[in-house]
Amino acid sequence: MKRYLKNFSLAIPFLFVGIAALVACDFTQESSNIHQALSNLMNDLHLGLIPLVLLGCTRAIYVANQETKSIFTVRSMDWSDPNIPTSLWASPRGSDRTAAGESDEGYPHTWKSQYKSVVVCNYNKSATDGINEKGLVANLLFLLQADYTHHKESQEKPRLPITALAQYVLDNYATVKEAVDDLKQDPFFIVTSDLAVAMLDKNSERFNVYLKKIVLHLSISDSKGDSAVFQYVKDEPTRKSKLIIYYLPDKEKVKGQETLNVLTNGLLDKQLDLLKQFQNKNKNFNWGDENEVFSWDDLKKYNSRNEEVKEMNPPMNGADIRFVRASFYSNMLDKIDNDTKNKRPFIDETQRVPGKSESYKTWVEDWSKHEGLARAFSLIRNMSTPLNVQAIDDNPFLASTVWRTVVDHGNKRYFFELNRALYPVYVDLEELFADLETVKKLDLYVPPAKEGDTRIDLLEDQLNKGEKIGKVNHLFEDVKDNKWFYFDYQKP
Repeated sequence: MKRYLKNFSLAIPFLFVGIAALVACDFTQESSNIHQALSNLMNDLHLGLIPLVLLGCTRAIYVANQETKSIFTVRSMDWSDPNIPTSLWASPRGSDRTAAGESDEGYPHTWKSQYKSVVVCNYNKSATDGINEKGLVANLLFLLQADYTHHKESQEKPRLPITALAQYVLDNYATVKEAVDDLKQDPFFIVTSDLAVAMLDKNSERFNVYLKKIVLHLSISDSKGDSAVFQYVKDEPTRKSKLIIYYLPDKEKVKGQETLNVLTNGLLDKQLDLLKQFQNKNKNFNWGDENEVFSWDDLKKYNSRNEEVKEMNPPMNGADIRFVRASFYSNMLDKIDNDTKNKRPFIDETQRVPGKSESYKTWVEDWSKHEGLARAFSLIRNMSTPLNVQAIDDNPFLASTVWRTVVDHGNKRYFFELNRALYPVYVDLEELFADLETVKKLDLYVPPAKEGDTRIDLLEDQLNKGEKIGKVNHLFEDVKDNKWFYFDYQKP
């Protein structure tokens, strides 16, 4: 059986809708160590320099200790819109959902939630990230090659907006395997809609409004560390959308050879091929060639004429670059177990004799029970892009990291960190779900709906009011009429 499950064949050219090409890179020539490989990748990626607002996100899983269920799912949300509305919503069991809106084409998918959940809602329409009471996590990330073309005249399947896919999964499944087994039956058509974006015209120095299609793919993970990825892409023979599922059953998993723990914004087939360059014959990861001198700082290489050329350049946050970097760091992060080598070392200098190293006493202690959380946060922060960084020629992959989430599966906590705030906030899931009977929400950043309106700003709340810091369970408020947000555009 193959190392991951593929339900449909993948035949997608790397075409930027006739506008710009993303050329696959040759990873075989100079991959003697991780730094050179990343450098080559950046040089070989010819990014389409088009003024798109992209969701350049990264998701990764860090298994700190499988035995104690110290498992973390982390993700970043990269977006060029500095005013993206963001709220946390909590849903009880039995909530009625209708995937209604502009693009339902008359056949909206409807369902009733089987599990309680907490999600991040953006633009008041998309469940972009979240977790349910069973510990299943869903993350929606940008995918330029996503395709949702189908036979519009067909009435055999209901329609589900892509903005509702994560919520549908959280509402209906307890584990990754359950979701894979059901969704591979392709029970609905995915549809999408437009998002209005204001962008500065550098020539006129005015902001113009553009409509962009919402194109995303889905990653899910659970409390066992299981993972799957769902990509809707165009099937070339039929020119219609096909679902591809990447999933590795438990019986085929080998410790240290995980390949589905990371997702960014590219076709996973290609990115998994990149990882093969760092695996030996036994499929174990070998990030640096032991026969080569390892260097993080070799920024130059030579062309065929022996001329120096730049090997690295600043905006190295393309989808494949982040995929390899996140795979490297999540794979290389130490486990937290009972081995002495993974404990915390200390030095006793009270009896030292100057000049004699043997006089220094050492001992080890266990790490803090929250050490895994600290490492998980450091992992996803390392994948982030500074706020309002200046793009080069409107490079679409240089979007700022707007927020991050960290799921502590073992302690059942959901952390949210807004890049424009001072402190992360978190939800104690057991406490919130214990008596959750109505729809609740917590607004974190809400821009004014029209000129002159007030806004909600997490940075202002934390800095000036000393509010919304740490655990925020008590700050969730009941939603009027127990209504959930729409997943698509709603006409007035």
